[in-house]
Amino acid sequence: MKVSIGALACLLTAAALAAAGCSKGTIGSPVSTKSDIPIDQQWALLQKQGLLPTLDVSSSVPGTDANGNGVRDDLDKFIASLPDSAAQKNALTQLAQAVQAAMTVDTTNATAVATVSLNLNRADTCIWAVYPSGQSAKAMTIEELSVNTLNRLKAYEQYNAARDGAVDPALTGNTCN
Repeated sequence: MKVSIGALACLLTAAALAAAGCSKGTIGSPVSTKSDIPIDQQWALLQKQGLLPTLDVSSSVPGTDANGNGVRDDLDKFIASLPDSAAQKNALTQLAQAVQAAMTVDTTNATAVATVSLNLNRADTCIWAVYPSGQSAKAMTIEELSVNTLNRLKAYEQYNAARDGAVDPALTGNTCN
């Protein structure tokens, strides 16, 4: 499965689909978004063709994590499918774990929220260390794929509201797990 980050981001945004802002994926065939076909059917077709990952859209915030590694199984599968190096895939997994923790943290526990924030900061710093400059769009993609339902969005917003006004220090050294 290979689709440009720009095309994926465009397809993930319903407004962009409606506005027909996407024109071509990196596979070489056009990704048409102007159609009389409903968006959910377009999405299903792109998933069936392997142009988009098949995501867990259950009402559960954590979703299914059969191996217990802190990452939903659908995201594990997506990360494994990427042509990235092992170190890069590990960094993406670390970020997916941190985002998952942010969505499930007890937002009334300031210590737990601060720990999640530190882990997100470590994961972001790791991404910058293992990807060349300009590849941080992969981090945004992991975040978007992680927060892919209304329940997950609400949980992530609660975490961010709990962090409102907090500042994390710049990290140095190896922040990768």
